[in-house]
Amino acid sequence: MSSVRILVGTRKGAFILTSDGKRERWNVSGPLFAGWEIYHLKGSPVDPERIYCSQSSGWFGQIIQRSDDGGKTWHQPGTPAGEPMTTPEGFPKAESNKFVYDTSPPSGKPLTTHQWYDGTQHPWEFKRVWHLEPSLTDPETIFAGVEDAAIFKSTDGGKNWHELAGLRGHGTGPQWAPGAGGMGLHTRGNIDGYLRASGPKKLRMSGVPNAWAAAAEFSSVEFHKNVLLPFYDHYLKGKSTDYLARPNVQYQVRGANVMRSAESWPPPGITYMRWFLNAATSGSVTSLNDGGLSPQAASGPPSTTYKYPVPGWVAGVVGFGPSGPAGGFDPVRRVLTFTTTPLDRDLEISGPIKLVLYASSSACDTDFFIKLSDQFPQAPEDRGKGLNPFAELITRGWLRASHRALDPKHSTEMVPYHTHNDPRPLTPNEIYNFEISLEPMAYLIQKGHRLRLEIVNGDSPISEQLWPHYYRPDKVGSDTIHHDAAHPSELILPISPA
Repeated sequence: MSSVRILVGTRKGAFILTSDGKRERWNVSGPLFAGWEIYHLKGSPVDPERIYCSQSSGWFGQIIQRSDDGGKTWHQPGTPAGEPMTTPEGFPKAESNKFVYDTSPPSGKPLTTHQWYDGTQHPWEFKRVWHLEPSLTDPETIFAGVEDAAIFKSTDGGKNWHELAGLRGHGTGPQWAPGAGGMGLHTRGNIDGYLRASGPKKLRMSGVPNAWAAAAEFSSVEFHKNVLLPFYDHYLKGKSTDYLARPNVQYQVRGANVMRSAESWPPPGITYMRWFLNAATSGSVTSLNDGGLSPQAASGPPSTTYKYPVPGWVAGVVGFGPSGPAGGFDPVRRVLTFTTTPLDRDLEISGPIKLVLYASSSACDTDFFIKLSDQFPQAPEDRGKGLNPFAELITRGWLRASHRALDPKHSTEMVPYHTHNDPRPLTPNEIYNFEISLEPMAYLIQKGHRLRLEIVNGDSPISEQLWPHYYRPDKVGSDTIHHDAAHPSELILPISPA
């Protein structure tokens, strides 16, 4: 009977799990390298006894470990087994731990900086090895993907490493920025990849609302059996499956819990509906302004202004509710909101979403953090207490004002692309037009619910949880959202005929 081995890296060490083909009982070896962060372990496809490990510490840096006996003993390549792995001071000493970026002119560099989170240029610095990928044919050859983004290669079993020039030497390298994942972060990139692919292709959009749900779905046996296995069996084993007969596009409609199919994306037959921002009070939510969102052109006060930082912000742009800390956090209370009246029918959106925003700032730059939410009906007694209604996040978008320049080559009527390589400071108090793409989404807002647009210049670990942007102390000023006849700020939604 065949055996099974699982290599597990954690923040407190590594584990090796083994079992027979039935997988009913498991033997657990570990923790190996207890107390160290293990970002990746990978066995060689050529030699099952050969395992590579990326061991990292904020104090002692990066260490590459190798086992030639299936994980029983370990050593740093280039250091004989049994010798100390560190200097008397505790620092790694082997040559295998040296990852030096190539800045030689023959490699197409020097490329010394890349774009940081705030849009500024940041030195390209090695931090850790994220991923190890042994060669399929040679146990001595292994590749390493590292942070900051680069690829290294070793041909002597991990003893010496050299950078491969092609990736980081790409002409767009200075515009690269650190990335992260989660709901509302990967969707647009996946759709872009589908639209630009020239060969046979299919698109499947899951309806999971957050990163935890996505991880749970991807970890399930049913997902791999029903979604991925037909693809693998067809292309890797030449088996007859239903993969090619499946629709070109399948997308889950959140709020309706249905999977729809289409021949293309956006789905054929959608129409675009404009919702104009205005100063009319919705009376349904307690926020900085409680503005309105309507299919009719705006009337009334021509603009909405808020000053920041807002008193009451505790964690980023989030503070407490009306009863203080005992009542918990209230993410919407201290941001701008523009909310519709209760919908008189179900409204299904499927496709790209765009916000056209006319805005000015007292500062030379500002940020726009945009959220679109499904606001549920609320009991009158709770509204009377000043409690805010429950809302489900539909999608979100971001833009730094100085990065407003559009890329005419890739931008479309509904999907603005920004170059991010031509920052243009604002002239204080001058009105600008900003086109902000919200992540594409398919969602059903039920009759009686409201659409709510939220605008503020930051976010919070309370609401974002996994990947917040920290609020900088130099963000002091006031921003104005304009919504009159001359400056019709509007949200454009793709309405599905379904």
